[in-house]
Amino acid sequence: MNYLVYVSTSVEPLSNEDLTQLLLKSRINNSKAGITGMLLYNSGTFFQVLEGEEQELNSLFERVKHDSRHKGIIKLKSGNIPERHFPDWSMGFRTTITDSIAYLFAD
Repeated sequence: MNYLVYVSTSVEPLSNEDLTQLLLKSRINNSKAGITGMLLYNSGTFFQVLEGEEQELNSLFERVKHDSRHKGIIKLKSGNIPERHFPDWSMGFRTTITDSIAYLFAD
């Protein structure tokens, strides 16, 4: 199992309706691709953790890099994990950052 963490900035501020539509579409697509994870959004900044097979993650990240809604996309970290941390979340969502992702940056 692999993971990928990135941060980006939205080109325009997203409304609750915009975020809802983004989440609905992402959850459907991620379920089909076997990808789980979570998305944090705050004041125009996205922070996303994705889990899945390496090829699927790379394909999704390429789509994100070419998505006109994002700018300043930075891949923060990627690698292998023994098991999923978000096995039941096709895309969990929060609008603020919590300590639940601290493990990703521990050495």
